[in-house]
Amino acid sequence: MTSLKKEGMCTRFNKNKNFYLILLILGVSSMLSGQTMNALVKIALEENLQLKTADLEYQAAWTKPDQVSQLPDPELSLGAFILPVETRLGAQLLRIGASQMLPQKGLLNAQRELAIAEAKTIYSYREASTYDLVYQVKKAYLSLYELKESQRILNRNIDLFKSLERFAITKVASGQATAADALRAQLRVKALEQQIITLKGEEVQPQSDLNHYLNQDYNNKFFLLEKLELAQLPYAEEALLASFTDDHPLLVAFQQQENIVDQRMLVNEKRNQPAFGLGLDYFLVNGRTDADPTNNGRDIIQVRGSVKIPLHQQRYLAKNEEEKIKKEILQNQKADLKHEMATQLKKAFADYQTAITQYALYEEQIVIVKAALNILQSEYSNTGKKFDELLALQKDLFDYDLLKLKTIVKSHLAKSQIEKFVAR
Repeated sequence: MTSLKKEGMCTRFNKNKNFYLILLILGVSSMLSGQTMNALVKIALEENLQLKTADLEYQAAWTKPDQVSQLPDPELSLGAFILPVETRLGAQLLRIGASQMLPQKGLLNAQRELAIAEAKTIYSYREASTYDLVYQVKKAYLSLYELKESQRILNRNIDLFKSLERFAITKVASGQATAADALRAQLRVKALEQQIITLKGEEVQPQSDLNHYLNQDYNNKFFLLEKLELAQLPYAEEALLASFTDDHPLLVAFQQQENIVDQRMLVNEKRNQPAFGLGLDYFLVNGRTDADPTNNGRDIIQVRGSVKIPLHQQRYLAKNEEEKIKKEILQNQKADLKHEMATQLKKAFADYQTAITQYALYEEQIVIVKAALNILQSEYSNTGKKFDELLALQKDLFDYDLLKLKTIVKSHLAKSQIEKFVAR
């Protein structure tokens, strides 16, 4: 009995364990899939593979300063005299030498600063890519939001058209309308159902984009947990454009590239100076057997010095000229980028204002259409006439709901575009 009891407890435990495991998996999945826009942005910043790759590139770049700031490797040499050189103290049998080149003064430090500037540039581009990633995630999210909200509006209108269909059937039964009214309502329902199927198919692209940006399985589905209203813009256009400085990572990257050019010119200048080397040679001497001079067989130690003279100046001058041209190119590109960013900012502000204006217009039109609908519904109820107008007005109301949705999405997209160029 005890054994059976234990077996039953184990079975229940395993079942419960599996049950809780399934709940845990579903919970984790819902935490990922059912998130707000800002929550998905946070996940993307932590999991995106491009950002992780950029981080690794930055880490790799920071290993270079230590590589280029070290002295050149010393050279060791070994020589044997096949035909020994005879000296007063004996024949030279073997030579062991060591030498060390000493770079131009300040060259190693200049090379280190160049490597650091290159690493900082990589980091700036990495930061700029986060701005673009945030925008792309929000853009995909808003696209998915619009598709799903459009389906919700369509489903709501399907219910309304079905109500009108039932209303028409009632009027047909009372002899105040024809069956054509009910059929026309059915046609509206079928058209809306087909639109929903189309919208569901269009969800594939933003779903795939989000999975890509968040580094998730491509089969993962996202379920939206928020109801968006018109975006609130905490920026004033004139103030933002006036304070539009070089703090944005893309502009910082251009400034750092100019620093790289300056450092390359400094390295080139250092390399255009003489470099010195030191050496030490040891000669093994075999003592004489035919005589016994003072210090017979004494080995030889020789100290050497060398100098590298940069006689060919043309290549150094050409390199300097190349870097000056590159710097001018960077300055032009930076100025052009600032103009382009300012233009995009102005367009985003204009899009936002358009969305606000259109939203207010659609709100007014919806009020008017609803009032007209009430009148026509009352008239149709009394006379069974003007059903076509009733259907048309109901479609107008549905269209205005979709247009309102588009203005909400447009306001958030404009805000995201503005934030893409605002330094954090």
